[in-house]
Amino acid sequence: MTPETNDLPFDEKGAKLLNRFLGRLVDVERNLLPRRKQRALEEMRIVIGELGAVATGESRQVDVEHLKDIIDMLERNRPQYQPDWDEVAGRWLDVIRPVWFEMLSQRKRARPLLLKDIRKELLKRRSWLLGEVLDQFREFPILPGPEERVRACIIGVD
Repeated sequence: MTPETNDLPFDEKGAKLLNRFLGRLVDVERNLLPRRKQRALEEMRIVIGELGAVATGESRQVDVEHLKDIIDMLERNRPQYQPDWDEVAGRWLDVIRPVWFEMLSQRKRARPLLLKDIRKELLKRRSWLLGEVLDQFREFPILPGPEERVRACIIGVD
């Protein structure tokens, strides 16, 4: 902007535009994560779904409900309960890190170890993994609403 730039009063047109962008922020925030963390969230959804199916088969209702709540947060887009996707992915990567490192050290690989490559090993350790997931996601990290997180916004309206 230059010194010749004029400040205009905030009007209805600007308010509508700002609300539209704040709504889009909720939609695209997960896609703004680094690709590795996006993949971590996808794998988390798959693995937790498997854990939920096992817990359902074993009639462990408390675990089923908790896992269902986690999946619900991963799948639903609720502006009033916007997950902190970076924190969620980071916690998941912290949970699976011991298995990841173990598999990296076990054998030489012709290709890089992918998150999906450790899925079977994680599911073999269901009891341990369930305990870690329930511990790390006892409370799901939620961000404040976009109206509280966005401190400044420049809107050009003609």
